[in-house]
Amino acid sequence: MFGIPLRGLHVYVNGTATMKIKLGGLITVANASGPIMDRGETVTFFNDMCLIAPETLIDTAIRWQENSEETVDASMNVNSITIQARLYVDNEGDLVNFTSDDRSMSSDGKNYVNARWSTPCSQHTVHNGRRLPRYGEACWDLPSGSLSYARFNITRF
Repeated sequence: MFGIPLRGLHVYVNGTATMKIKLGGLITVANASGPIMDRGETVTFFNDMCLIAPETLIDTAIRWQENSEETVDASMNVNSITIQARLYVDNEGDLVNFTSDDRSMSSDGKNYVNARWSTPCSQHTVHNGRRLPRYGEACWDLPSGSLSYARFNITRF
């Protein structure tokens, strides 16, 4: 926001989520909770499992359906919240994108718009025997085009 730092705190525990964003660490600009937030953060949690903790993907709460050699659909249920996602892999089997229609965007934590959410990633490397991405983005895939609102360069694990 125009050079002023934002501080955000997402909390996700047993399928319940909250998010508070403060401008300059002082002024609350978003304070979100409730069923839409719970569903969206369940997607975020599952995305994190896929990207940085693939060994957790054997959880019985996750159901898998292969689509093609490059895509698989997954659903995950946490405390009666079921979310769905599509995972894309490349020829080496590396996860290169994750999409879900079960997140909603909000600029104020009160008003929400459904939009496809994606996390394209690349530059995979081996760390402790696991191939993990070193670069990733968080995007809203809107009718007007893709809006990348976060970019990550992982320099060490």
